Amino acid sequence: MASPLAGALARTVYKSFKSIFLDATLTRDGVNTGEGYSPNVGSATVYTCKAIAQPSKGAQGTDIVSSTDTKILILRNSLSVNPEPLDRIAIPSQGIEGVIPSDPKAVSSDPAAATWECRVVT
Repeated sequence: MASPLAGALARTVYKSFKSIFLDATLTRDGVNTGEGYSPNVGSATVYTCKAIAQPSKGAQGTDIVSSTDTKILILRNSLSVNPEPLDRIAIPSQGIEGVIPSDPKAVSSDPAAATWECRVVT
C-alpha cells in the first residue's frame, strides 16, 4: 500500500528543494535482445534529474561501505525512472560519477517517496 503522503509531500519536497539540488544524470545501458542481435549492451539512455552527493558514513573499509562509496540523494519527482543496480549517476558540478552496485540495499526511498537514496561506487 502506498503512503497517503507520497504524492502531495513528494511534490512539496520537489518544489522546495529543486533550486538547491544540482543538475545530474542517470545513465542506463540498454540490452539488444531482438532478432539479429547477440545479447550485448546496446545504446545507453540518459535521464536528467536533480541530486546532491555526500561521502558515505559507516563501516568504511568493509564489504558494506567502502571508502570509494558515495551517497547520492535524488529528488524523486525529477527522475522519470527508478534507479537500478548498474545505473551510472553523474553530478558534474561536484565532480562525482559512479555506478550503483549490484546490491539490493544500494537503492532506497524515504517513506513519503520524495527522494531516492543511492549508494554509488566512484
